[in-house]
Amino acid sequence: MRSFREWKATTIAKLLELERKYAGNKRALETIDAIITRLEYAKARDLASVLMLFHHGSKVVPELLDLVPLAEEVEYWLRERA
Repeated sequence: MRSFREWKATTIAKLLELERKYAGNKRALETIDAIITRLEYAKARDLASVLMLFHHGSKVVPELLDLVPLAEEVEYWLRERA
């Protein structure tokens, strides 16, 4: 199972790819930038608020839902830090 850091790094890379895809869409770029900014400093304990950003952002950028970690991963990360 991948670590939180691995998920975070690959997710940021995929978000940067989405920025290229949505280069002409200001609202999508703002949404992606907000998630990258929040994710950059996020710890596992911040996952609930980060996942809410993905949920709300998916209304503008549907691919964001593809980046959400599996429930099993989230559970593992939260137990790992406890």
